[in-house]
Amino acid sequence: MKNELKVLYVEDNPGDVELLTMCIERYYGSENIVLEIAETIAETKEVFHANKYDLVLTDWNLPDGEGIEVVQLIRKIEGNLPIFLLSGGLTDSHINITKEYAHLCCLEKDYSKLFVDKIFAQFGATK
Repeated sequence: MKNELKVLYVEDNPGDVELLTMCIERYYGSENIVLEIAETIAETKEVFHANKYDLVLTDWNLPDGEGIEVVQLIRKIEGNLPIFLLSGGLTDSHINITKEYAHLCCLEKDYSKLFVDKIFAQFGATK
């Protein structure tokens, strides 16, 4: 990957943030991927309006709402920005909701190489 990839990760669980950070470092190195964290939808509104991102990852369950609200917020501003909705347990309902949006993917969290490849390989990320 030639340029820096700026990623907004909306996640309230510090353990999940740490796991994703470790996976990025292990599988891609951390030099070209900048991970910024927002823990709530309210915080996401603030940081998203103040910064430009190449990719958004959001947990489905957040303290002040659902990840789909993050998607709706971002779609009003950036219609084509890639977004991954992440969940510890996907349901048919999750998958059906994601079909309503372009450039949106729903993944079950497992923090394997395959998991992070599904997210970052499309950007030419390599280690």
